[in-house]
Parts: sequence; structure tokens; C-alpha cells
Amino acid sequence: MSSHKEQMKQQEALTTGQVSRICNVAPRTVCRWFDKGLLRGYRVPSTKGRRIPVAELIKFMKEHNMYTETS
Repeated sequence: MSSHKEQMKQQEALTTGQVSRICNVAPRTVCRWFDKGLLRGYRVPSTKGRRIPVAELIKFMKEHNMYTETS
């Protein structure tokens, strides 16, 4: 099983499920952050799924005093 740090290094963008596991919140919470504009990302056209670029997640986590291994 890969660590969150390894997962973030391997991908440019993460799903809401991946972000929820990293932030230890429910996937719906990540969707609300996204929909409110607190967490920036984009929607996948074919599925309407949300994707959060790793750089945006790190920025969000630092702004909200969440632990990051890159802090």
C-alpha cells in the first residue's frame, strides 16, 4: 500500500475520494469544498467527476493549517 505522499507524487490530480482519505474527511466534504470554491480543481467532462491538482491540495491544506508532509 502506498503512502499519501507517494500517491501525491505519482499523480498530477486526485479524485475527491483520494483527497478525502488524505484529509481524513468524508468525500462529500471534499465536494462541498470544491463546490464552494475553497478547493480549486476541475470537472472531468465525460463523468462530471471532480479532480483536484496536487499543488492545489497542498496549498489548501497549508491555508487551513492541515498537516502536510511537505510542510
